Amino acid sequence: METLAGLHKCATTTVVRPKQVPTEGVSSAEKTAECLQRTSQWGCRMTEATSNSSQPPSIEALQNSDKPFVLADAEGLVTAINQVFEDTYGWTIDDLKGQTLNRILPSSFHMAHQLGFSRYLITEKSTILAHPLQLKTICSDGREVMSEHFIVAERRGDSWVFGATITPL
Repeated sequence: METLAGLHKCATTTVVRPKQVPTEGVSSAEKTAECLQRTSQWGCRMTEATSNSSQPPSIEALQNSDKPFVLADAEGLVTAINQVFEDTYGWTIDDLKGQTLNRILPSSFHMAHQLGFSRYLITEKSTILAHPLQLKTICSDGREVMSEHFIVAERRGDSWVFGATITPL
């Protein structure tokens, strides 16, 4: 599983769509290595943290902030957004509730995002949580907007929930 460590970090930062590589006769380890190599070429950037606190803010604090916010369950399904998210990106809760996070991510990032999401659920280790990331977000009209995503995870009972502020840059 450690070979996927950098995959989620770059899941939604592609600036150039990678070329298709033939996969016939290629092992899954080779496919993973190729994918990791491509994601490192995609321009993944982490921005400097704006806080020196070692404790990340709670999902509740993010949700009640003045920034666009989205909440997803352990399956990656949207469960809530705030009014600022609606106003900023044009989506309504009716558009997104029960939909995967892929709805707000460019299609070229879907597989890498799902792999990283799944990796976290299995290992409970992440290099991207509670760090500001520059990633693309899809607006309801189809535009792609570069945004700063700040993602946190919290265990609730036997499951995880994920909250993120997604601020246009």
